[in-house]
Order: sequence, then structure tokens, then C-alpha cells
Amino acid sequence: MKNSDYHNETIQGSTRVRLIATPSNARPDEEIANRVNALLIENKKLDFKRAMIMVMQEDPDLAIRYREQFDSSKTKTEDNQNASDTLTQLTYAKMAKSNLSYKEASRQVLNENPELAKRYVDNI
Repeated sequence: MKNSDYHNETIQGSTRVRLIATPSNARPDEEIANRVNALLIENKKLDFKRAMIMVMQEDPDLAIRYREQFDSSKTKTEDNQNASDTLTQLTYAKMAKSNLSYKEASRQVLNENPELAKRYVDNI
């Protein structure tokens, strides 16, 4: 059997993804990794990409949670960047008004802006 034939048979469902026990609080990426690793151990002819496709096809809800996990990570990164940019701008403004180091100016900015400090710390 050629490798491409195997791929087609596998993707069309002739090989089923064996569900393995995963902690209920596992992140979607951890759950997928566990299932993919189990498939790779079970079937040496599979590569990672094919195994991941099989897992996603077998459990569409998990695939959705996986995508949502990374969408929320992107938002968190954007929030962090916004908080970081705001902190930088306010810090440089404070440095221009007084003779403070960046470290001291940023500390004062964070003390004066507790909401910014919270956003900044939450997204580190």
C-alpha cells in the first residue's frame, strides 16, 4: 500500500481515533496532543499532521475549543500589547516632565493607574 493510499483510507475513517482518558480540566491543545500521541504510538505509519487531522475530524467540538483557545490567546496578546504601549507612552511622558529613570517613572505610572497596572500584570 502506498503512503498516499494509506492517507486516504485513514482520513476517510477506516482508522478510528481511540479516545483516551484526559483530565476534565485539560486545555484543548493538551487533549489533542494526548490523542495524537496515542495514535502515533498505535500506528507507526501515521505522521503528526495526519494524526491531528484524524483527531479533529473525530471530535469536532474539541477542534472548535482548540481554535477558540488560540483566538483568546491572540486577544490576550493584543491586550498585553495595548497595556504595554500605554505604559511606555505614559512612562516617557513622566520622564520628560521629571528627572526620573525609566524604572522609577514606570513604577509611578503603574501606581497612579491601577487599572493599567492590572491589565499589564494580568497579561504578562
